[in-house]
Amino acid sequence: MVFLIIGTLLLPVGVIGHWAYRTFTNTDQFVATVAPLTQSPEIQQGIADTVTDSLITADGAAAQVQQWFPKAPTGLVQTVSQAVVTRINAVVKELVATEQFSQLWATANADVQKAAVAVLNNEPPPSLSVQDGDLVLNLDVVGQTVRERAQSEGINLPDLGLQAPTIVLIQDTQIQIRGVYSWAAPLMQWFWILPVALLVAYVAMTGNVRRMGYGVLIASGLLALFLMTGEGLLAPNLSDTAFAGATDDIWNVLTAYLARAAWITFGVGAALIVVGFFVGGREQPTDAGAAPLCLAAGGVHDLARHGSTRGPVGVDGEERDAGRPFRDPA
Repeated sequence: MVFLIIGTLLLPVGVIGHWAYRTFTNTDQFVATVAPLTQSPEIQQGIADTVTDSLITADGAAAQVQQWFPKAPTGLVQTVSQAVVTRINAVVKELVATEQFSQLWATANADVQKAAVAVLNNEPPPSLSVQDGDLVLNLDVVGQTVRERAQSEGINLPDLGLQAPTIVLIQDTQIQIRGVYSWAAPLMQWFWILPVALLVAYVAMTGNVRRMGYGVLIASGLLALFLMTGEGLLAPNLSDTAFAGATDDIWNVLTAYLARAAWITFGVGAALIVVGFFVGGREQPTDAGAAPLCLAAGGVHDLARHGSTRGPVGVDGEERDAGRPFRDPA
């Protein structure tokens, strides 16, 4: 029973660890996982606002319009400058809805994943995805593409010396697992084997497949609980970013594999319960050393007095079987 309880509690831990390892440590897998986020309206809006702010500001647009129309009244300058900012924002939105942006998004996320692994290994990051210790999503390639599109429409954006468009994903103070990644990563990858081995060992010792199924079913419930509440772990990292409004979409996309694993675990548990009804299990111990636990009260009493598992002595002095009711000869 100890193996069953420990295996049940550790199984969701192993599945979550394997999901984290599979999703975040492999560049191709990570890029494929976050690819659907390009279809999220909140993500598109967040990127559009970030890139627009990095290319031009209201004051910068006003200065540019003032150069175009030196004698224009202030009201007209403000109106035209706002129109320029709005148009640049529209150009970004048009870009994020194209296949070209999907490729740019993949490149940016591949860089941030490699940078994250380097940071966790205390190695120099291979890209500009780490700034002042913060892990950021660098969208400079998107900004350059928007600038080229704007130029094709006759809008030459001045170089205002603004910071490249980036979105902070994890702040330096929040990266608290540096130094442990080197040994934690292999552990996350293979830890699931331990609870599976414990559950298999329980069945090997007891033959009770049905109880193992109940354990796996409980483990799937714990996974579902994590999926419902784990979003709270992600929200603080995004609360001050352009992606704050897309927390739900990001969590659902990142945990898509884990959600499938939870359903698979549920199905395996249900199947084991069904099989258990046909296969059965040894509910009682069968070895001779555990015989006293299986005897009736009279048999236990007789065992204590005579050292035998035979039935108690009747009033006539004759022994009787433990399973046969005693009848008073009178």
